Amino acid sequence: MPTYAYRCAQCGKTFEHDERIAEHESKKPACPNCGGHDVVSVPVPVMVKTSRKS
Repeated sequence: MPTYAYRCAQCGKTFEHDERIAEHESKKPACPNCGGHDVVSVPVPVMVKTSRKS
C-alpha cells in the first residue's frame, strides 16, 4: 500500500497517509491536525538503493 503526502489548505500542515491507489483517485483524507478536507497531494522524492555501483 503506497504512502501519499498531503498538505492541508486550511492549516498548512503536511502529513502522510497510507492508502490504496483506488482510494487515492476517489477521495482525499481529512487533515489529522484540524480535520479539514481541503487537502492537496504533495510530490515526494523517491530514492532507490541498489547493490550495483554506477
